[in-house]
Amino acid sequence: MKKNITSKFNLYLYINILLFILCIPVWASQNQVENNTSSKPFADYNKIVNIGVLAKCGYDACTQRWNLTAEYLTQKIQGYDFKIIPLEFDEILPTVENNSIDFILANPAYYVMLEYEYGCERIATLYSLTPVGNHTKYAGVVFTRADNKDIQSLSDLKNKKIYGCT
Repeated sequence: MKKNITSKFNLYLYINILLFILCIPVWASQNQVENNTSSKPFADYNKIVNIGVLAKCGYDACTQRWNLTAEYLTQKIQGYDFKIIPLEFDEILPTVENNSIDFILANPAYYVMLEYEYGCERIATLYSLTPVGNHTKYAGVVFTRADNKDIQSLSDLKNKKIYGCT
């Protein structure tokens, strides 16, 4: 059973990476042309593709989890260097607004905001492997101690921080 789940996960991962690769737009990097002061011809330089990733568990965990994907894409797509840009929650909107990234991997709530505010479009959906199958929908549960009278309803969570990483 475990081997079957692992092989399905690998297949979904491969399909998502393939979708990501196929949907990469071809664009000219004007900044690299303008900033090229080396005697090396521009054709020898790879274009940098910045992929913003929500670092919900911190920069180091994000980098460790996603750098292999960037390395894989760099190896498979000639002429491009892929770089992971870990982003905290409060960094996502300013980074997108400043055009500092080319792609973003974030949670569904941010996708809705980014689509509405900046016209971003999804090109792939991340599947989560669970013991009962793969899922593209996410949910959350908030537990409080029985003696905590400060949080009795959802509205009591306003302006409070909730932590959790898997």
